[in-house]
Amino acid sequence: MATADEIWKAVWTTDKIKGSWMTPDNPLWTAQSVITETYEQATKAVAAANAAKTNSASAKTDSAAAKTGVAALQTAVTALSATLTKTAADTAATRAAVARVETALATLQTSIATMVADAVKAALATSTVEVDVTVSGNVPGTTPGAVTLPQ
Repeated sequence: MATADEIWKAVWTTDKIKGSWMTPDNPLWTAQSVITETYEQATKAVAAANAAKTNSASAKTDSAAAKTGVAALQTAVTALSATLTKTAADTAATRAAVARVETALATLQTSIATMVADAVKAALATSTVEVDVTVSGNVPGTTPGAVTLPQ
């Protein structure tokens, strides 16, 4: 059963996310690096837009880049949030299933112990033992030929 830390690590630091931001030198990115890269791009775009306020055409271009960066960040956050929500739901369902199995196993163990005990009691109650006894000689404290054995 995965812990919360293991789930977080698998979602945020596993190098398996594919998307339009991939580059030939880095075809798979971790969620953590995607968000960081998107944030850095958005920050650069905003800084560029602020520096170009005096030039209207330049400001419009940089503003569009900032909007694109923010939109990419929002898309990445939405996708990652959906993944985390599903992972949390899967974890909860797995924990519930494990609890049901553990309960069933405990019930089965009790049932088996009871059935075995009942079977042993029934076997002992219906079993008979035949014993042939031959006594020779004198048994102290008895009359010869008058030995009584307990049943």
